Amino acid sequence: MNRLPGITALVTDADTDMGRVLALALAHEGADVRLVHHISDTEHLDRVSRDLGRFEVLVTNTAFEWQRGLDDTDDIAKLERAFRMNVEAAFAFSEALATRMSDGGAIILTAPKRHAQPAEPVRALVAASQAISTLTASLAERLAGRRIRVNTVVPGELAVPATLAPIYVFLAAAAESGLVSGITLDATGGPAPPLPSLK
Repeated sequence: MNRLPGITALVTDADTDMGRVLALALAHEGADVRLVHHISDTEHLDRVSRDLGRFEVLVTNTAFEWQRGLDDTDDIAKLERAFRMNVEAAFAFSEALATRMSDGGAIILTAPKRHAQPAEPVRALVAASQAISTLTASLAERLAGRRIRVNTVVPGELAVPATLAPIYVFLAAAAESGLVSGITLDATGGPAPPLPSLK
């Protein structure tokens, strides 16, 4: 406990199970946690950016999944929605709030869940995840002069918030992860076992 003393952390999508667990985990370690519910809301983003004081840690927790496959006629619409909900929201919030962050802080992005079987029709999620990885590397390079670390967590298909929270705490704690930046951390539990044969 008390790994984040004197740290102010902003957690987005705090109305989700993941957001609530991450906020509690950071607070348990001594952080002053501020909550934002919908980072895709441009008006809300402008208000938060205008009213928020200095802070050290930004956690974007956009987690967008759909239940149906992508092999139907609305593939393009779903691809666009995946990028809007995952990539554009993370980019907009990081860009808007990085100027208000204290030097030496941390931005922790959350990519869409990585499915165990790549053959599953989740191409838009895969594309969005790759785009967030690229965004992570770009932001890390651009903010390196201010010692702001930027990393992404990719949950596995079976990951639950309680098992992921310690990763976010580690990435938020400069004393522990001060040399870690620009990476995409796969919290997938390792390679998935092969599917059983249907023959």
